[in-house]
Amino acid sequence: MKKQTEKIVLSGLFIALGVIIPPLFHAAGPGVGQLMSPMHFPILIAGIIVGWKYGLAIGILTPILSALMPSGMPFFPVATVMAAELGVYGLVIGLVYENFRPFKTGLLNIYLALIIAMLAGRIVGGSINAIIMGINGQAYGLKVFLIAYFVKTWPAILLQFLVIPPIIEIYENKLTQGN
Repeated sequence: MKKQTEKIVLSGLFIALGVIIPPLFHAAGPGVGQLMSPMHFPILIAGIIVGWKYGLAIGILTPILSALMPSGMPFFPVATVMAAELGVYGLVIGLVYENFRPFKTGLLNIYLALIIAMLAGRIVGGSINAIIMGINGQAYGLKVFLIAYFVKTWPAILLQFLVIPPIIEIYENKLTQGN
């Protein structure tokens, strides 16, 4: 019961971070939010720390709650697409990290889970964008997908690779030390 309570409390913390941090980046100027993808960080970390079930819920709830804030993102299509993308991040990173550890070092397994989750989430987000734009009679091809999900977000991708694995390593080391 203690472990479940801890996961629920941490989930609330990750959701709060995912709602509070992005407006700070958006306040820095137009496009900074997309460039840095600040909402992605707590979801990716959560998927590993609290597991795939909570990671999925956190990924879905965070953009929806953000959209409900007075200065939040538009609910449709932005928050709905992000809910799917981030839900997949939380789900996949948790599942991969819990069940697929081909490397002897934990750090390499974190990177593997991160790469797979980031690709899966982006594919889902891009697919939903393609459906929405197709319904609206707009083209959404591979070039638009690659620009939106990789070219415009490369600083965020790089930062996620630099920041998330050490955070997980520090957290796991603290757990094994009992602190």
